[in-house]
Amino acid sequence: MVAPIYQPRNPKVSPLYESILNHFAEFEAVYEERYQKKYGDAQAPFQVR
Repeated sequence: MVAPIYQPRNPKVSPLYESILNHFAEFEAVYEERYQKKYGDAQAPFQVR
């Protein structure tokens, strides 16, 4: 029996990745006003693109 060949995922085609990509700029724009008090300053990975 032959083992299947490993097929790496492509996360850039996932609906989650697409949603984050489409809405990240808005999230960054409102983070300080809506979330900073509860969660603190935005840290990496939020500042990494």
